[in-house]
Amino acid sequence: MRRVTHEFLAISFLYSYNGCTGCASSRVHKKEVLRLEVEITKDAEKMLVTLYKVFLNRRKDGQAKRDARRFSDDFFLTEKPFTSMNSADVADSIMELGQNGLLRIYIGGDCDLSDAAIFYLENRFKNGLADTLSFLAQFIP
Repeated sequence: MRRVTHEFLAISFLYSYNGCTGCASSRVHKKEVLRLEVEITKDAEKMLVTLYKVFLNRRKDGQAKRDARRFSDDFFLTEKPFTSMNSADVADSIMELGQNGLLRIYIGGDCDLSDAAIFYLENRFKNGLADTLSFLAQFIP
């Protein structure tokens, strides 16, 4: 298992209205550093990094962030390296990532990379796609 630590600054705002319609002002209410630790298996980490690679490619191609982070259930049946994996192992890794807050899983089988997953991977792979591909290359026989 690999311990994954997320640490980020959370800022909450207080909103107040000054009497005019549609006019609002905000001020910082509090700042705090949040720390999230999860333990994931190597299989789950490989899946997470692969999804992040696809996310980066989609963003590079101009897709909106909300569309780029979405993965249909069919994606795992048609895309490498998932096609060569046991389907039960794929499902287990998806559930593991979901239970650790790194994926949002929907009833229909689709899933999204969570903000926490994107934050973790952005900070882990400082050079983006190049570092991601380098990491994934170690899994290719």
